[in-house]
Amino acid sequence: IYVSESAIYLTQSDGEEDESRTLIHGFEASSGLAYLGSGAVGGHLWGRGEVDFRMSEHQGYLRVVSTKHIGPWDAEDSIDHQLSVLKISPDSLDLDLVATLPNSNRPDKIGKPDESLYGVRFFGDTLYLVTFETIDPLYVLDLSNPPLKSTVLKAALVTFNLIFFLRISLLKITFLRLGKNLRFV
Repeated sequence: IYVSESAIYLTQSDGEEDESRTLIHGFEASSGLAYLGSGAVGGHLWGRGEVDFRMSEHQGYLRVVSTKHIGPWDAEDSIDHQLSVLKISPDSLDLDLVATLPNSNRPDKIGKPDESLYGVRFFGDTLYLVTFETIDPLYVLDLSNPPLKSTVLKAALVTFNLIFFLRISLLKITFLRLGKNLRFV
């Protein structure tokens, strides 16, 4: 369940492995709970905690980060992550898929091969993702243009080799890093 100021979204996992998807059903956050529509994204909203932060509504767009298993667990790359942006259709009871990452304009995967997704935070037009394999990289994505065209998408990579902590409040974002090897890409 994800609740924004204007809507309530219920999710339902469907399928397994590379055929997995998450069904999303939207309802107006009012006393009547009017049905707004349904849609689907590839993968599941599961992971090692923080599943509740994988959805965010901002300026009429629902942003969702999902994970899909694409191969055997012992494969060199068995996990893919995807950002999906949906919008309630004005003409039907659908949550229309507006954009995804990766996409044809920006085909780079989110994270390196076989990295699990450990942290997701949306803050306004910015998405912060922390993956993990042997280091904890932080990916920062600019979501100010919902179609996610390559000309407006920016990413920075910060690597941490000990501890990562991200705290977002209404007024600021704080990063606490212990260790070394800070680099921006």
